[in-house]
Amino acid sequence: MIKETEIYGVIQALPKEIINRFFDNDNLIYIKYLPKGPTKKSKIRLISGMKFFFYQSKSNNVLVGEAIIKKIFYFKYEEIPGFILRNLMLNKSELEDYSKNRKEKRALFLEFSKIHKYTKKVFIKKPVNMGGIYLTTNNIKSVFE
Repeated sequence: MIKETEIYGVIQALPKEIINRFFDNDNLIYIKYLPKGPTKKSKIRLISGMKFFFYQSKSNNVLVGEAIIKKIFYFKYEEIPGFILRNLMLNKSELEDYSKNRKEKRALFLEFSKIHKYTKKVFIKKPVNMGGIYLTTNNIKSVFE
């Protein structure tokens, strides 16, 4: 069983053009619809202060940057507040497409601080799918070494 204190961060796959939006505008907010929302029984839970690693989709296992998770929010499509809409990583039409058939489901929103683009790409051992990889003390060596 994974304890909350064992979680180091998360790696998420994103297209290059979306990642570059974060590097060009450090106020952007990340959105992801999860298979199921967090519950009190969730064994893995992101918390403020954890690292978020940007994995470039279709890049041969490359991390291109990182950020610190500053705040975490969950909202349904109709509940998304204006400050998030104004700073979201997706524009209005992209959000509409991404949210199709999921508007009643809560999405995860992450606000970042200290967004940093690596000067050299960091290669990892494992490919990252759209579900991402939670980094824990149990798997961090198998991902990076």
